[in-house]
Amino acid sequence: MNSVIAIVGIVGLLIAAGFLIELIVDAGRHRQWIDIPLALAVVAVAIWVLIEYGDRLLR
Repeated sequence: MNSVIAIVGIVGLLIAAGFLIELIVDAGRHRQWIDIPLALAVVAVAIWVLIEYGDRLLR
Protein backbone atom coordinates (compact mmCIF):
# COMPACT_ATOMS: atom_id res chain seq x y z
CA MET A 1 0.00 0.00 0.00
CA ASN A 2 2.88 2.36 0.77
CA SER A 3 4.27 2.03 -2.75
CA VAL A 4 0.85 2.84 -4.22
CA ILE A 5 0.66 6.04 -2.14
CA ALA A 6 4.19 7.01 -3.17
CA ILE A 7 3.54 6.35 -6.87
CA VAL A 8 0.27 8.28 -6.85
CA GLY A 9 2.01 11.15 -5.05
CA ILE A 10 4.81 11.29 -7.61
CA VAL A 11 2.36 11.16 -10.52
CA GLY A 12 0.32 13.91 -8.89
CA LEU A 13 3.39 16.10 -8.46
CA LEU A 14 4.36 15.58 -12.10
CA ILE A 15 0.88 16.57 -13.27
CA ALA A 16 0.92 19.61 -10.98
CA ALA A 17 4.34 20.59 -12.34
CA GLY A 18 2.97 20.43 -15.89
CA PHE A 19 0.06 22.68 -14.96
CA LEU A 20 2.43 25.08 -13.18
CA ILE A 21 4.62 25.39 -16.26
CA GLU A 22 1.55 25.96 -18.43
CA LEU A 23 0.27 28.64 -16.02
CA ILE A 24 3.63 30.45 -15.96
CA VAL A 25 3.90 30.45 -19.76
CA ASP A 26 0.31 31.67 -20.15
CA ALA A 27 0.75 34.36 -17.48
CA GLY A 28 3.88 35.57 -19.25
CA ARG A 29 2.07 35.79 -22.58
CA HIS A 30 -0.83 37.76 -21.11
CA ARG A 31 1.41 39.89 -18.86
CA GLN A 32 -0.38 38.79 -15.70
CA TRP A 33 2.76 38.92 -13.60
CA ILE A 34 1.04 38.53 -10.21
CA ASP A 35 -0.13 35.03 -11.17
CA ILE A 36 3.42 33.69 -11.28
CA PRO A 37 4.43 34.37 -7.64
CA LEU A 38 0.98 33.31 -6.43
CA ALA A 39 1.26 29.99 -8.25
CA LEU A 40 4.79 29.44 -6.94
CA ALA A 41 3.60 30.18 -3.40
CA VAL A 42 0.78 27.63 -3.73
CA VAL A 43 3.23 25.04 -5.04
CA ALA A 44 5.68 25.76 -2.21
CA VAL A 45 2.93 25.30 0.39
CA ALA A 46 1.74 22.10 -1.26
CA ILE A 47 5.26 20.64 -1.30
CA TRP A 48 5.78 21.67 2.33
CA VAL A 49 2.52 19.97 3.36
CA LEU A 50 3.46 16.80 1.47
CA ILE A 51 6.88 16.69 3.12
CA GLU A 52 5.50 17.52 6.55
CA TYR A 53 2.57 15.10 6.55
CA GLY A 54 3.59 12.57 3.88
CA ASP A 55 5.51 10.51 6.38
CA ARG A 56 2.40 10.15 8.52
CA LEU A 57 0.40 8.97 5.51
CA LEU A 58 2.95 6.26 4.73
CA ARG A 59 2.85 4.82 8.26
